[in-house]
Amino acid sequence: MKKVKLLNLLMKKAKVEKSKILSELQTLGDEKDKTGALSSEIFEITNQKANQSNTQSVYAYQVDRQLTQKLMQQKEVLDNRTEFLQHQMDAIRQKVTHIQAREDMLKKKKISEEKRSFDERELRISELNMTKKV
Repeated sequence: MKKVKLLNLLMKKAKVEKSKILSELQTLGDEKDKTGALSSEIFEITNQKANQSNTQSVYAYQVDRQLTQKLMQQKEVLDNRTEFLQHQMDAIRQKVTHIQAREDMLKKKKISEEKRSFDERELRISELNMTKKV
């Protein structure tokens, strides 16, 4: 029975660890969505600036060009951040599958240990019954 209790505790520990990792995965997913949205907004703003065809002074044109370049740099940074978050999410998903496999293994061990314990108890009871009859 001690082994069964220990296996129960290990299973609870794995579940807690899994829930923490899943909440971290959710946080990363939300952050990835936000960076993706910002990146698309920057892309739209850049396209709007590029499609403006009204006549401007040279200075205004230069300022618009500099703004567009800075926006494109920010978009690249956000795209890199999105890629990084995707890699982090993949790593966390691997951890989750590892924990799930460990939980499954613990469940199998618990079931086999409970069966073994039950069989031992039954054997002891039958031996006691045999000794009482003799």
